[in-house]
Amino acid sequence: MSGTGDIEKSAIKMMRYSDWRLMGKGGTSNVYRVRDNELGYDVAIKIIKPEILRTASDLETIKRHLRPGILGRFRHPNICTTHEFYDGPEGFGTVMDLVNGIDLRDWMNSHLDDLLDTADIRLDLLRKIAEALSYAHTRECSPGIIHGNLKPQTIFLRDGDIRQPVIMKFGWSQIDGRYQGDGAMPVFAPKYLAPEQFETPDQVDGRADLFALGILAYELFTGRIPPHSLKDLLRTRKPPRIPLHEILPPSDVNGAVRPALDRIILQLTAYEPDRRIQSADELASLLASPATLLYPPPFEWPIHDEGPLECRSARAVAVPGGEYILGSRPGRKTTNVNELPARKILLTPFRIDRTPVTNREYQQFVAASGRSQPPFHNHPVFGAPDHPVVGVTFDEAMQFARWAGGMLPSEAQWEYAARAGQKLIEYPWGDEPPTPLHANINNISRTTSIVGTYPEGSNQFEIYDMCGNVWEWCMDVYEQKFYATIHPGAINPVNNPRSVNAEAQRVLRGGSFQSLFIQGRCACRFSALPTESRHDIGFRLVYCQNRRPAETEQTGCP
Repeated sequence: MSGTGDIEKSAIKMMRYSDWRLMGKGGTSNVYRVRDNELGYDVAIKIIKPEILRTASDLETIKRHLRPGILGRFRHPNICTTHEFYDGPEGFGTVMDLVNGIDLRDWMNSHLDDLLDTADIRLDLLRKIAEALSYAHTRECSPGIIHGNLKPQTIFLRDGDIRQPVIMKFGWSQIDGRYQGDGAMPVFAPKYLAPEQFETPDQVDGRADLFALGILAYELFTGRIPPHSLKDLLRTRKPPRIPLHEILPPSDVNGAVRPALDRIILQLTAYEPDRRIQSADELASLLASPATLLYPPPFEWPIHDEGPLECRSARAVAVPGGEYILGSRPGRKTTNVNELPARKILLTPFRIDRTPVTNREYQQFVAASGRSQPPFHNHPVFGAPDHPVVGVTFDEAMQFARWAGGMLPSEAQWEYAARAGQKLIEYPWGDEPPTPLHANINNISRTTSIVGTYPEGSNQFEIYDMCGNVWEWCMDVYEQKFYATIHPGAINPVNNPRSVNAEAQRVLRGGSFQSLFIQGRCACRFSALPTESRHDIGFRLVYCQNRRPAETEQTGCP
Protein backbone atom coordinates (compact mmCIF):
# COMPACT_ATOMS: atom_id res chain seq x y z
CA MET A 1 0.00 0.00 0.00
CA SER A 2 2.83 2.34 0.83
CA GLY A 3 4.22 1.92 -2.66
CA THR A 4 0.84 2.73 -4.18
CA GLY A 5 0.59 5.81 -1.96
CA ASP A 6 4.00 7.05 -3.08
CA ILE A 7 2.97 6.64 -6.72
CA GLU A 8 -0.20 8.63 -6.10
CA LYS A 9 1.71 11.42 -4.37
CA SER A 10 4.19 11.60 -7.25
CA ALA A 11 1.35 11.81 -9.74
CA ILE A 12 -0.16 14.70 -7.80
CA LYS A 13 3.18 16.50 -7.76
CA MET A 14 3.57 15.98 -11.49
CA MET A 15 0.11 17.42 -12.12
CA ARG A 16 0.67 20.49 -9.89
CA TYR A 17 4.22 21.40 -10.97
CA SER A 18 5.29 21.50 -14.60
CA ASP A 19 7.63 23.25 -17.04
CA TRP A 20 10.83 22.78 -14.99
CA ARG A 21 13.63 25.16 -16.03
CA LEU A 22 17.04 25.12 -14.36
CA MET A 23 17.93 28.55 -12.93
CA GLY A 24 21.10 27.89 -10.94
CA LYS A 25 23.37 25.29 -9.39
CA GLY A 26 24.84 25.22 -5.90
CA GLY A 27 26.96 22.95 -3.73
CA THR A 28 24.06 21.07 -2.20
CA SER A 29 21.15 21.89 -4.48
CA ASN A 30 19.86 23.10 -7.83
CA VAL A 31 17.15 25.74 -8.27
CA TYR A 32 14.40 25.48 -10.87
CA ARG A 33 11.77 27.85 -12.14
CA VAL A 34 8.54 25.83 -12.14
CA ARG A 35 4.91 26.45 -13.07
CA ASP A 36 2.54 25.97 -10.14
CA ASN A 37 -0.62 24.89 -11.97
CA GLU A 38 -2.71 25.08 -8.81
CA LEU A 39 -1.82 28.70 -8.02
CA GLY A 40 -1.46 29.78 -11.62
CA TYR A 41 2.01 31.35 -11.43
CA ASP A 42 5.68 30.39 -11.41
CA VAL A 43 7.55 29.47 -8.23
CA ALA A 44 11.11 28.46 -7.43
CA ILE A 45 11.85 24.94 -6.26
CA LYS A 46 15.17 24.13 -4.69
CA ILE A 47 16.01 20.45 -5.17
CA ILE A 48 18.68 18.91 -2.95
CA LYS A 49 21.19 16.89 -4.94
CA PRO A 50 20.63 13.12 -4.67
CA GLU A 51 24.10 12.42 -3.31
CA ILE A 52 23.33 14.65 -0.31
CA LEU A 53 20.33 12.53 0.71
CA ARG A 54 22.24 9.44 1.77
CA THR A 55 19.86 8.18 4.46
CA ALA A 56 16.41 8.77 5.89
CA SER A 57 18.07 10.44 8.88
CA ASP A 58 19.69 12.96 6.54
CA LEU A 59 16.26 13.82 5.19
CA GLU A 60 14.86 14.31 8.70
CA THR A 61 17.81 16.53 9.61
CA ILE A 62 17.19 18.72 6.58
CA LYS A 63 13.50 19.01 7.41
CA ARG A 64 14.32 19.96 11.00
CA HIS A 65 16.69 22.73 9.91
CA LEU A 66 14.29 24.15 7.36
CA ARG A 67 11.10 23.93 9.39
CA PRO A 68 11.49 27.32 11.22
CA GLY A 69 11.40 29.07 7.87
CA ILE A 70 8.33 27.41 6.35
CA LEU A 71 4.63 26.76 7.06
CA GLY A 72 3.71 30.15 5.61
CA ARG A 73 4.43 31.96 8.91
CA PHE A 74 7.95 33.19 8.24
CA ARG A 75 6.93 36.15 6.09
CA HIS A 76 8.62 39.51 5.59
CA PRO A 77 8.74 41.74 2.48
CA ASN A 78 12.54 41.50 2.45
CA ILE A 79 12.81 37.74 3.00
CA CYS A 80 12.10 35.10 0.38
CA THR A 81 9.30 32.92 1.77
CA THR A 82 9.64 29.14 1.79
CA HIS A 83 6.14 27.71 1.47
CA GLU A 84 6.43 23.95 1.80
CA PHE A 85 8.52 20.88 1.18
CA TYR A 86 8.55 19.32 -2.27
CA ASP A 87 8.82 15.53 -2.47
CA GLY A 88 8.17 14.34 -6.00
CA PRO A 89 9.65 12.80 -9.14
CA GLU A 90 12.42 15.41 -9.41
CA GLY A 91 13.63 14.77 -5.87
CA PHE A 92 13.28 16.44 -2.48
CA GLY A 93 13.46 20.17 -1.76
CA THR A 94 11.50 23.29 -0.92
CA VAL A 95 9.00 25.48 -2.76
CA MET A 96 9.79 29.20 -2.53
CA ASP A 97 8.72 32.54 -3.91
CA LEU A 98 10.19 33.25 -7.32
CA VAL A 99 12.21 36.47 -7.22
CA ASN A 100 12.82 38.01 -10.62
CA GLY A 101 15.82 40.29 -10.69
CA ILE A 102 19.54 40.27 -10.01
CA ASP A 103 21.62 39.67 -6.91
CA LEU A 104 23.27 42.49 -5.02
CA ARG A 105 26.71 41.48 -6.26
CA ASP A 106 25.70 42.19 -9.86
CA TRP A 107 24.27 45.58 -8.83
CA MET A 108 27.39 46.54 -6.87
CA ASN A 109 29.64 45.58 -9.77
CA SER A 110 27.67 47.77 -12.16
CA HIS A 111 27.62 50.77 -9.77
CA LEU A 112 31.25 50.95 -8.68
CA ASP A 113 31.62 54.47 -10.06
CA ASP A 114 28.68 56.08 -8.28
CA LEU A 115 29.30 55.48 -4.59
CA LEU A 116 28.41 59.10 -3.82
CA ASP A 117 25.28 59.49 -5.91
CA THR A 118 23.78 56.23 -4.65
CA ALA A 119 24.77 56.56 -0.99
CA ASP A 120 21.19 57.19 0.13
CA ILE A 121 19.73 54.09 -1.52
CA ARG A 122 22.66 51.99 -0.29
CA LEU A 123 21.84 53.11 3.24
CA ASP A 124 18.16 52.33 2.67
CA LEU A 125 19.08 48.80 1.58
CA LEU A 126 21.21 48.37 4.70
CA ARG A 127 18.30 49.42 6.91
CA LYS A 128 15.85 47.06 5.18
CA ILE A 129 18.23 44.12 5.55
CA ALA A 130 18.66 44.97 9.25
CA GLU A 131 14.87 45.04 9.70
CA ALA A 132 14.55 41.68 7.95
CA LEU A 133 17.26 40.17 10.18
CA SER A 134 15.52 41.57 13.24
CA TYR A 135 12.31 39.82 12.15
CA ALA A 136 14.14 36.55 11.53
CA HIS A 137 16.18 36.61 14.73
CA THR A 138 13.22 37.30 17.01
CA ARG A 139 10.24 35.39 15.58
CA GLU A 140 7.26 35.30 17.93
CA CYS A 141 5.36 32.48 16.27
CA SER A 142 8.35 30.18 15.72
CA PRO A 143 11.96 29.96 16.87
CA GLY A 144 14.26 32.71 15.71
CA ILE A 145 16.63 31.73 12.98
CA ILE A 146 19.96 33.12 11.83
CA HIS A 147 21.01 33.20 8.23
CA GLY A 148 24.63 32.17 8.65
CA ASN A 149 25.79 32.93 5.11
CA LEU A 150 24.71 36.50 4.39
CA LYS A 151 26.54 38.03 1.42
CA PRO A 152 25.74 40.01 -1.75
CA GLN A 153 24.96 36.80 -3.62
CA THR A 154 22.22 35.83 -1.13
CA ILE A 155 20.46 39.18 -1.44
CA PHE A 156 18.31 39.52 -4.55
CA LEU A 157 16.87 42.76 -5.88
CA ARG A 158 13.36 42.47 -7.26
CA ASP A 159 13.37 43.67 -10.86
CA GLY A 160 16.96 44.81 -10.32
CA ASP A 161 15.79 47.56 -7.94
CA ILE A 162 18.06 48.10 -4.93
CA ARG A 163 15.05 49.52 -3.10
CA GLN A 164 13.49 46.04 -3.11
CA PRO A 165 16.05 43.68 -1.53
CA VAL A 166 15.08 40.11 -0.67
CA ILE A 167 17.23 37.83 1.50
CA MET A 168 17.46 34.31 0.08
CA LYS A 169 18.43 30.95 1.63
CA PHE A 170 17.27 31.42 5.21
CA GLY A 171 17.67 28.08 6.98
CA TRP A 172 20.06 26.64 4.41
CA SER A 173 23.37 27.55 6.01
CA GLN A 174 23.10 24.68 8.53
CA ILE A 175 22.35 22.23 5.74
CA ASP A 176 25.22 23.41 3.58
CA GLY A 177 27.50 23.29 6.61
CA ARG A 178 26.48 19.74 7.46
CA TYR A 179 26.93 18.26 4.02
CA GLN A 180 29.99 20.04 2.70
CA GLY A 181 33.43 20.92 3.96
CA ASP A 182 36.24 19.27 5.84
CA GLY A 183 35.92 19.36 9.59
CA ALA A 184 35.99 22.78 11.20
CA MET A 185 36.70 24.75 8.06
CA PRO A 186 33.74 26.71 6.72
CA VAL A 187 32.13 25.38 3.59
CA PHE A 188 31.16 28.78 2.25
CA ALA A 189 33.43 31.38 0.76
CA PRO A 190 34.42 32.83 4.16
CA LYS A 191 34.70 36.47 3.06
CA TYR A 192 31.61 37.52 5.05
CA LEU A 193 31.69 34.95 7.86
CA ALA A 194 32.15 35.96 11.50
CA PRO A 195 35.22 34.67 13.40
CA GLU A 196 33.08 32.60 15.78
CA GLN A 197 31.61 30.66 12.85
CA PHE A 198 35.08 29.17 12.45
CA GLU A 199 36.33 29.17 16.05
CA THR A 200 33.19 28.23 18.04
CA PRO A 201 30.54 27.13 15.51
CA ASP A 202 28.33 25.66 18.25
CA GLN A 203 28.00 29.09 19.92
CA VAL A 204 26.97 31.19 16.93
CA ASP A 205 24.02 33.57 17.32
CA GLY A 206 22.47 36.47 15.42
CA ARG A 207 25.55 38.64 15.93
CA ALA A 208 27.30 36.54 13.27
CA ASP A 209 24.76 37.84 10.75
CA LEU A 210 25.52 41.38 11.96
CA PHE A 211 29.24 40.84 11.37
CA ALA A 212 28.48 39.67 7.83
CA LEU A 213 26.27 42.70 7.29
CA GLY A 214 29.07 44.94 8.55
CA ILE A 215 31.57 43.53 6.04
CA LEU A 216 28.94 43.84 3.33
CA ALA A 217 28.16 47.44 4.39
CA TYR A 218 31.85 48.36 4.28
CA GLU A 219 32.06 47.03 0.73
CA LEU A 220 28.74 48.64 -0.18
CA PHE A 221 29.99 52.15 0.71
CA THR A 222 33.65 51.82 -0.35
CA GLY A 223 33.81 49.19 -3.08
CA ARG A 224 36.46 47.42 -0.97
CA ILE A 225 36.63 44.46 1.38
CA PRO A 226 38.17 45.49 4.72
CA PRO A 227 41.37 43.77 5.87
CA HIS A 228 39.69 42.10 8.86
CA SER A 229 37.37 40.11 6.62
CA LEU A 230 37.93 36.35 6.72
CA LYS A 231 38.53 36.36 2.96
CA ASP A 232 41.91 34.59 3.31
CA LEU A 233 40.80 32.08 5.94
CA LEU A 234 41.01 29.02 3.72
CA ARG A 235 44.70 29.83 3.22
CA THR A 236 45.67 31.17 6.66
CA ARG A 237 43.37 28.95 8.76
CA LYS A 238 43.17 31.81 11.28
CA PRO A 239 40.72 34.73 11.42
CA PRO A 240 42.51 38.10 11.30
CA ARG A 241 42.35 40.15 14.50
CA ILE A 242 42.89 43.80 13.58
CA PRO A 243 41.95 46.65 15.96
CA LEU A 244 39.06 48.64 14.55
CA HIS A 245 40.90 51.94 14.86
CA GLU A 246 43.48 50.60 12.39
CA ILE A 247 40.82 49.98 9.73
CA LEU A 248 40.42 52.72 7.15
CA PRO A 249 36.98 54.19 7.88
CA PRO A 250 34.49 54.25 4.98
CA SER A 251 34.35 58.05 5.09
CA ASP A 252 37.99 58.19 3.95
CA VAL A 253 36.82 56.61 0.68
CA ASN A 254 33.26 57.89 0.39
CA GLY A 255 32.71 61.58 1.13
CA ALA A 256 28.97 61.05 1.66
CA VAL A 257 29.58 59.00 4.82
CA ARG A 258 29.37 60.77 8.17
CA PRO A 259 31.51 59.59 11.13
CA ALA A 260 28.43 58.14 12.82
CA LEU A 261 27.99 55.68 9.94
CA ASP A 262 31.71 54.88 10.11
CA ARG A 263 31.23 53.87 13.72
CA ILE A 264 28.17 51.73 13.00
CA ILE A 265 29.87 49.81 10.20
CA LEU A 266 33.12 49.30 12.07
CA GLN A 267 31.42 48.31 15.30
CA LEU A 268 29.43 45.66 13.46
CA THR A 269 32.72 44.04 12.46
CA ALA A 270 34.35 43.85 15.89
CA TYR A 271 36.17 40.56 16.41
CA GLU A 272 34.44 39.86 19.73
CA PRO A 273 30.64 39.49 19.45
CA ASP A 274 30.18 41.36 22.74
CA ARG A 275 31.76 44.48 21.22
CA ARG A 276 29.42 44.56 18.24
CA ILE A 277 26.02 46.17 18.01
CA GLN A 278 24.07 43.52 19.86
CA SER A 279 20.91 43.07 17.83
CA ALA A 280 19.51 43.66 14.38
CA ASP A 281 16.68 45.61 15.98
CA GLU A 282 19.19 48.01 17.56
CA LEU A 283 20.97 48.33 14.21
CA ALA A 284 17.75 49.11 12.35
CA SER A 285 17.02 51.83 14.90
CA LEU A 286 20.47 53.36 14.42
CA LEU A 287 20.01 53.38 10.65
CA ALA A 288 16.62 55.10 10.81
CA SER A 289 18.02 58.67 10.72
CA PRO A 290 19.78 59.15 7.35
CA ALA A 291 20.54 62.83 8.06
CA THR A 292 22.85 61.82 10.92
CA LEU A 293 24.64 59.20 8.80
CA LEU A 294 25.13 60.80 5.38
CA TYR A 295 26.15 64.26 4.22
CA PRO A 296 23.81 65.83 1.67
CA PRO A 297 25.20 66.60 -1.82
CA PRO A 298 27.72 67.86 -2.86
CA PHE A 299 29.31 65.79 -0.07
CA GLU A 300 31.78 68.34 1.19
CA TRP A 301 32.78 68.75 4.82
CA PRO A 302 30.35 71.17 6.49
CA ILE A 303 31.86 74.48 7.55
CA HIS A 304 31.03 75.90 10.96
CA ASP A 305 32.32 79.39 10.23
CA GLU A 306 29.90 81.46 12.29
CA GLY A 307 31.84 84.71 12.37
CA PRO A 308 35.02 86.17 13.85
CA LEU A 309 36.59 84.64 16.93
CA GLU A 310 35.70 87.61 19.13
CA CYS A 311 32.07 86.52 18.78
CA ARG A 312 32.82 83.07 20.20
CA SER A 313 31.91 84.04 23.74
CA ALA A 314 28.64 85.53 22.51
CA ARG A 315 27.77 82.15 20.96
CA ALA A 316 28.52 80.31 24.20
CA VAL A 317 25.75 78.58 26.13
CA ALA A 318 24.48 80.29 29.26
CA VAL A 319 24.63 77.91 32.23
CA PRO A 320 22.42 79.08 35.09
CA GLY A 321 24.42 77.68 37.96
CA GLY A 322 22.88 76.65 41.27
CA GLU A 323 23.11 73.68 43.60
CA TYR A 324 24.73 70.65 42.09
CA ILE A 325 25.95 67.24 43.25
CA LEU A 326 29.52 66.73 42.04
CA GLY A 327 30.78 63.16 41.58
CA SER A 328 29.09 59.76 41.36
CA ARG A 329 26.84 57.49 43.34
CA PRO A 330 28.76 54.90 45.38
CA GLY A 331 28.16 51.29 44.43
CA ARG A 332 27.87 51.77 40.69
CA LYS A 333 30.09 49.43 38.70
CA THR A 334 31.35 52.37 36.63
CA THR A 335 32.21 54.63 39.59
CA ASN A 336 35.91 55.29 40.22
CA VAL A 337 37.21 55.97 43.71
CA ASN A 338 38.39 59.45 42.65
CA GLU A 339 34.74 60.41 41.97
CA LEU A 340 33.81 59.86 45.63
CA PRO A 341 32.38 61.02 47.90
CA ALA A 342 29.72 62.88 45.93
CA ARG A 343 29.38 66.46 47.24
CA LYS A 344 26.64 69.03 47.00
CA ILE A 345 28.10 72.35 45.88
CA LEU A 346 26.88 75.72 44.65
CA LEU A 347 28.02 77.16 41.32
CA THR A 348 27.60 80.73 40.12
CA PRO A 349 26.32 81.24 36.52
CA PHE A 350 28.76 81.07 33.61
CA ARG A 351 28.82 80.49 29.85
CA ILE A 352 30.58 77.64 28.07
CA ASP A 353 31.49 76.89 24.44
CA ARG A 354 29.07 74.62 22.59
CA THR A 355 31.99 72.69 21.08
CA PRO A 356 35.72 72.32 21.60
CA VAL A 357 37.96 74.96 20.02
CA THR A 358 38.61 74.09 16.37
CA ASN A 359 41.72 74.26 14.24
CA ARG A 360 40.10 77.08 12.26
CA GLU A 361 39.75 79.16 15.43
CA TYR A 362 43.18 78.31 16.75
CA GLN A 363 44.72 79.43 13.46
CA GLN A 364 43.27 82.89 14.05
CA PHE A 365 45.08 82.93 17.38
CA VAL A 366 48.34 81.82 15.76
CA ALA A 367 48.07 84.50 13.08
CA ALA A 368 47.30 87.26 15.60
CA SER A 369 49.76 86.29 18.31
CA GLY A 370 52.70 84.83 16.41
CA ARG A 371 52.55 81.70 18.57
CA SER A 372 53.79 78.36 17.25
CA GLN A 373 51.61 76.11 15.16
CA PRO A 374 50.16 73.08 16.97
CA PRO A 375 52.03 69.88 16.08
CA PHE A 376 49.22 68.33 14.02
CA HIS A 377 48.24 71.42 12.03
CA ASN A 378 49.32 69.83 8.71
CA HIS A 379 47.65 66.49 9.37
CA PRO A 380 44.83 65.86 6.84
CA VAL A 381 42.38 64.91 9.63
CA PHE A 382 43.73 66.09 12.99
CA GLY A 383 44.50 69.45 11.38
CA ALA A 384 41.25 69.80 9.42
CA PRO A 385 39.59 73.21 9.95
CA ASP A 386 36.47 72.05 11.77
CA HIS A 387 38.05 69.29 13.82
CA PRO A 388 39.04 70.13 17.41
CA VAL A 389 42.55 71.48 17.72
CA VAL A 390 44.80 68.86 19.34
CA GLY A 391 48.39 68.64 20.45
CA VAL A 392 47.96 71.83 22.49
CA THR A 393 49.58 71.83 25.93
CA PHE A 394 47.82 73.14 29.01
CA ASP A 395 49.78 76.41 28.90
CA GLU A 396 49.03 76.91 25.20
CA ALA A 397 45.35 76.35 25.89
CA MET A 398 45.55 78.95 28.66
CA GLN A 399 47.22 81.45 26.31
CA PHE A 400 44.45 80.96 23.77
CA ALA A 401 41.83 81.38 26.49
CA ARG A 402 43.27 84.72 27.66
CA TRP A 403 43.53 85.96 24.08
CA ALA A 404 39.90 84.93 23.38
CA GLY A 405 38.55 86.49 26.57
CA GLY A 406 37.77 83.31 28.48
CA MET A 407 39.34 80.68 30.71
CA LEU A 408 39.54 76.92 30.92
CA PRO A 409 36.63 75.46 32.89
CA SER A 410 36.98 74.16 36.39
CA GLU A 411 36.13 70.51 37.00
CA ALA A 412 32.87 71.51 38.63
CA GLN A 413 31.88 73.81 35.78
CA TRP A 414 32.74 71.20 33.17
CA GLU A 415 30.80 68.43 34.90
CA TYR A 416 27.79 70.63 35.65
CA ALA A 417 27.65 71.79 32.02
CA ALA A 418 28.07 68.20 30.73
CA ARG A 419 25.11 66.99 32.77
CA ALA A 420 23.09 70.12 31.98
CA GLY A 421 22.43 70.41 35.70
CA GLN A 422 20.76 66.98 35.94
CA LYS A 423 21.50 64.96 39.03
CA LEU A 424 24.17 62.28 38.69
CA ILE A 425 23.33 61.12 35.15
CA GLU A 426 26.10 59.04 33.60
CA TYR A 427 26.31 60.67 30.16
CA PRO A 428 25.23 64.05 28.79
CA TRP A 429 22.04 62.51 27.30
CA GLY A 430 21.21 60.17 30.22
CA ASP A 431 22.32 56.86 31.72
CA GLU A 432 22.42 54.75 28.54
CA PRO A 433 25.95 54.06 27.18
CA PRO A 434 26.91 55.69 23.87
CA THR A 435 25.70 54.26 20.59
CA PRO A 436 27.50 55.11 17.33
CA LEU A 437 25.08 58.04 16.98
CA HIS A 438 26.03 59.59 20.32
CA ALA A 439 29.79 59.98 20.38
CA ASN A 440 33.15 59.37 18.75
CA ILE A 441 34.49 57.04 21.44
CA ASN A 442 35.64 53.49 22.21
CA ASN A 443 38.50 53.40 19.71
CA ILE A 444 36.28 52.55 16.75
CA SER A 445 37.31 55.60 14.71
CA ARG A 446 40.97 56.24 14.12
CA THR A 447 40.77 60.02 14.47
CA THR A 448 38.85 62.99 15.76
CA SER A 449 35.62 64.03 14.07
CA ILE A 450 34.19 67.41 13.08
CA VAL A 451 32.91 69.21 16.17
CA GLY A 452 29.17 68.89 16.66
CA THR A 453 28.97 65.78 14.48
CA TYR A 454 26.84 63.87 17.00
CA PRO A 455 23.67 65.86 17.74
CA GLU A 456 22.09 62.90 19.54
CA GLY A 457 24.97 63.07 22.01
CA SER A 458 24.26 66.66 22.98
CA ASN A 459 22.59 67.48 26.30
CA GLN A 460 19.64 69.59 27.34
CA PHE A 461 21.78 72.74 27.13
CA GLU A 462 22.62 71.80 23.50
CA ILE A 463 26.31 71.45 24.29
CA TYR A 464 28.18 69.04 22.03
CA ASP A 465 31.12 66.63 22.30
CA MET A 466 31.14 66.42 26.09
CA CYS A 467 31.58 62.68 25.59
CA GLY A 468 34.35 61.48 23.30
CA ASN A 469 36.19 63.12 20.39
CA VAL A 470 38.91 64.73 22.55
CA TRP A 471 39.82 64.90 26.21
CA GLU A 472 39.47 68.49 27.40
CA TRP A 473 41.84 70.41 29.63
CA CYS A 474 40.35 71.77 32.85
CA MET A 475 41.79 74.45 35.10
CA ASP A 476 42.31 72.24 38.15
CA VAL A 477 45.40 70.51 39.36
CA TYR A 478 44.51 66.85 39.72
CA GLU A 479 44.10 65.51 43.25
CA GLN A 480 42.75 61.98 43.55
CA LYS A 481 41.02 62.54 46.94
CA PHE A 482 40.01 66.12 46.24
CA TYR A 483 36.27 65.57 46.70
CA ALA A 484 36.82 64.45 50.28
CA THR A 485 38.25 67.91 51.06
CA ILE A 486 35.20 69.78 49.75
CA HIS A 487 32.80 71.07 52.37
CA PRO A 488 29.17 70.73 51.26
CA GLY A 489 27.57 74.02 50.28
CA ALA A 490 30.80 75.76 49.30
CA ILE A 491 30.64 78.26 46.44
CA ASN A 492 32.84 77.37 43.46
CA PRO A 493 34.94 75.02 45.57
CA VAL A 494 37.14 73.80 42.73
CA ASN A 495 37.50 76.92 40.62
CA ASN A 496 40.99 77.66 41.85
CA PRO A 497 43.77 75.09 41.52
CA ARG A 498 45.26 74.10 44.86
CA SER A 499 48.83 73.66 43.70
CA VAL A 500 51.42 76.00 42.22
CA ASN A 501 53.53 73.10 41.01
CA ALA A 502 53.80 73.65 37.26
CA GLU A 503 54.65 69.97 36.75
CA ALA A 504 51.57 68.69 38.57
CA GLN A 505 49.00 66.73 36.61
CA ARG A 506 46.11 68.78 35.27
CA VAL A 507 42.56 67.46 35.03
CA LEU A 508 41.16 66.07 31.78
CA ARG A 509 37.47 65.44 31.21
CA GLY A 510 35.17 63.84 28.64
CA GLY A 511 37.15 61.01 27.06
CA SER A 512 38.42 60.92 23.49
CA PHE A 513 37.88 59.01 20.27
CA GLN A 514 40.13 56.24 21.57
CA SER A 515 38.78 56.10 25.14
CA LEU A 516 36.59 53.42 26.67
CA PHE A 517 32.89 54.15 27.01
CA ILE A 518 33.17 54.59 30.78
CA GLN A 519 35.84 57.26 30.33
CA GLY A 520 33.28 59.39 28.51
CA ARG A 521 31.01 59.56 31.56
CA CYS A 522 30.28 63.04 32.91
CA ALA A 523 31.90 62.24 36.26
CA CYS A 524 35.02 60.49 34.97
CA ARG A 525 38.21 62.24 36.11
CA PHE A 526 41.46 61.82 34.22
CA SER A 527 44.73 63.73 34.11
CA ALA A 528 47.90 64.51 32.17
CA LEU A 529 51.06 66.54 32.69
CA PRO A 530 50.50 70.12 31.52
CA THR A 531 53.40 69.73 29.09
CA GLU A 532 51.80 66.83 27.24
CA SER A 533 51.01 67.42 23.57
CA ARG A 534 48.73 64.62 22.39
CA HIS A 535 46.49 63.98 19.42
CA ASP A 536 43.57 63.15 21.74
CA ILE A 537 43.57 66.28 23.95
CA GLY A 538 41.78 69.52 23.12
CA PHE A 539 39.86 72.12 25.11
CA ARG A 540 36.89 74.48 25.28
CA LEU A 541 36.40 77.76 27.16
CA VAL A 542 34.12 79.22 29.79
CA TYR A 543 33.22 82.89 30.23
CA CYS A 544 31.80 85.10 32.94
CA GLN A 545 28.03 85.26 32.65
CA ASN A 546 27.66 89.02 33.10
CA ARG A 547 30.98 90.46 32.01
CA ARG A 548 32.27 91.45 28.61
CA PRO A 549 35.17 89.34 27.30
CA ALA A 550 37.65 92.23 27.73
CA GLU A 551 36.95 92.28 31.48
CA THR A 552 37.57 88.58 32.01
CA GLU A 553 41.34 88.67 32.26
CA GLN A 554 41.27 91.76 34.48
CA THR A 555 38.90 90.17 37.00
CA GLY A 556 40.23 86.63 36.77
CA CYS A 557 36.66 85.43 36.44
CA PRO A 558 36.59 82.05 34.77
